[in-house]
Amino acid sequence: MFSRAFGSSDFTRFWRHWNPFVGYFLAYFCFAPLRRFASRPLCLIVTFALNGFLHDLVFVWP
Repeated sequence: MFSRAFGSSDFTRFWRHWNPFVGYFLAYFCFAPLRRFASRPLCLIVTFALNGFLHDLVFVWP
């Protein structure tokens, strides 16, 4: 996982290899449903905020 992530040629590929489970979850259960109702930049911001919330929930809250 680390060699593919850190050996990536751009940030998009890095993020895809860094944490595939979270990327899949956010892409299909957050970004895609929001995309039906909102613009792409707004969906990206909301997905990024949810990612931060999930991170804090798992690592900071306990």
